[in-house]
Amino acid sequence: MRELAYNDSSPNVIYLARPCQYIKSSFCSTKYWTTARFAPEVIKAEYQTIQKITGNRPVILIGFSGGAQIAELLAATTNLNIKKIITIAGNLDHVAWTTYHRLPPLSDSLNAADYKSRLANIPQIHYIGTEDKIIPPELSHTFADHHRFIEVQGATHNDGWDVIYHLIWQEQ
Repeated sequence: MRELAYNDSSPNVIYLARPCQYIKSSFCSTKYWTTARFAPEVIKAEYQTIQKITGNRPVILIGFSGGAQIAELLAATTNLNIKKIITIAGNLDHVAWTTYHRLPPLSDSLNAADYKSRLANIPQIHYIGTEDKIIPPELSHTFADHHRFIEVQGATHNDGWDVIYHLIWQEQ
């Protein structure tokens, strides 16, 4: 996903992963890896950063994995001027995800699935890997059946997404 982001020259496109997914810092305490991945303070920090970058200009949010949950929660709970949301291997409902994998619940986190009505009118495209064992296709389809879902044949959670690079640029 980093390669996709670096090669995208579009204005006001923001690529999101969940906090602490790719960097280590003192902010990345255990709770942000476990129960508070999508806590209100995480969404607020993401919002403040994006607001500084974009002002009130329309923005396209592209979220990978937990970044999809962040993108959806930003759209549902803030006043960002969101033009579109694109997700890749997105965790769109962490309650369904933790239940599916028999993991402890993310009890300190907001869940985008609780905000479906607020998200209904935002254009969205969700790319799903047919071989993704982390976020299986059946979990994504239950999130928002009125949005566009594109299954990427052979894509796992971390591999096989290079075939969509040109599609994402066309979608903007």
